[in-house]
Amino acid sequence: MSEVTPGRTFADKLDQLIDTTIVPGIGKGEGERYSHAQIGRAVGVSGTTVTNWRLGTSEAKSSSRRRLEEFFGLQKFSLDDGADDADVQSDPQAVKLREALGRPGVAALAMRLGDMETADLHWVEAILDARQQRLQDAEDGDR
Repeated sequence: MSEVTPGRTFADKLDQLIDTTIVPGIGKGEGERYSHAQIGRAVGVSGTTVTNWRLGTSEAKSSSRRRLEEFFGLQKFSLDDGADDADVQSDPQAVKLREALGRPGVAALAMRLGDMETADLHWVEAILDARQQRLQDAEDGDR
């Protein structure tokens, strides 16, 4: 989990987030980090712009900072210079959820699940858990 040290500049905070945030998701390598291009695409700028922000040679606009905070699962305004961010942490679950909702079909499925009764959700969860266990058992059998 990424922690941002208080009293640091935007460039310092971004640098630390990029260095410490692991890319979640299926098929990703262990310990893989986001590239500047990936971050840029997520917030609507170029990878070069992200590089310049990280180096401190340019500043991100407020709207870009808000999109970065959303991308890394941070509280709003935590990337602003001088913000009290002692408790700010990148939320891996928020990042993983955002990545999952970006996959084809996942958002539509999530909306359908949102319309279900709680008891029905428990059935779906049990089915997914059983499928995950079968996959894990098959993977363990291959070792």
